[in-house]
Parts: sequence; structure tokens; C-alpha cells
Amino acid sequence: MICASYSDFRHRFADTTDRAADGLEVWPAEQVFASGFVSIVGIYASDSNQLFPHTLSVNALTSDSVKGTDEYEWYLSQRTDDSEGQFLSLTKYDPNPTAQSFSGSAVFDLTALGTDEFEPDDDGNVSGVDNIKRLYRNVHLYVKRKSDGAILWVNLFPYVRDVAPIFVIS
Repeated sequence: MICASYSDFRHRFADTTDRAADGLEVWPAEQVFASGFVSIVGIYASDSNQLFPHTLSVNALTSDSVKGTDEYEWYLSQRTDDSEGQFLSLTKYDPNPTAQSFSGSAVFDLTALGTDEFEPDDDGNVSGVDNIKRLYRNVHLYVKRKSDGAILWVNLFPYVRDVAPIFVIS
């Protein structure tokens, strides 16, 4: 499951119905990086120098135990919750929709606005250090492992390299 909004994210990632001062469910801080859930396992692209699109995975592209029953939930936080104003998208990884579901993996790509704004080359790369930094500033990725409630939280901005427009999460 990929959360479409901040309020949906807070609701789905919460482990209580108690409300915080902002009116949303209390953020489960104790679950962030719990049980060793601390990194993306793999970043998969058709070319190692390709920035967009690529697949992120927390379980090495393993399918869910039961088709259609999500074992993970994802949220990509950006400067705005308005999908029309976002540069990046996170969509379901679905290599074979009739065979299995893969909630531990998601496809990371530019939106139409991101493509217009940053004009990637034919390999999906965005040029210019300033553009790369602008693209990733205030972008955070959250993944919840539903089996134990552990949450992975990655601020993508520090992973942007100044030389090549590829980031590495480890």
C-alpha cells in the first residue's frame, strides 16, 4: 500500500488511536528503525547510472506471502501533499500482477511536473547539482513493516551525490 496523503500516512503508520496536538494519530516514534529495520535492501534500475525510474525494495523484490495482502506500507513525503505540485512519485511495483503482489518494493520516478521542470535526458538523469539538490530537498521516504510495526525513515537529500545524480541508501 502506498499512502496518498500525509493524513493517510499518519493514520496507517500509527499504532494507537490516540490523537496528537495536530489532530492526527500519535506518531509512533519508538517504532522508527525498530527491530533492525534500518535500510533499503536494494535499488534496481535498468542501468546503474540511471536516476529515473528505479525500483526501491526493502525485501530484495520478494513477493508477499499472500497475494493481495500487503506486508509493507509506503509514503513519500515532499514539499507539498498536493499531487499536482509534486516532482516525484512512488507507485506500486507490479512486475506480474496476475501472479503475486510485491508490497516490499515500489517504483520511484519523476511525475509529469518533475519531468517538465527538470528535463531528464534519455537515460532518465537530471543534470546539474543545483537541480538535483532542489529535487531532493525535503523529500523523505517512510516504509512500515506491518508484521511488527517497524518503520524505516529515510531523508533522501543527504544521499544525493554532488558528482553523479545517483543516490545510494545503505
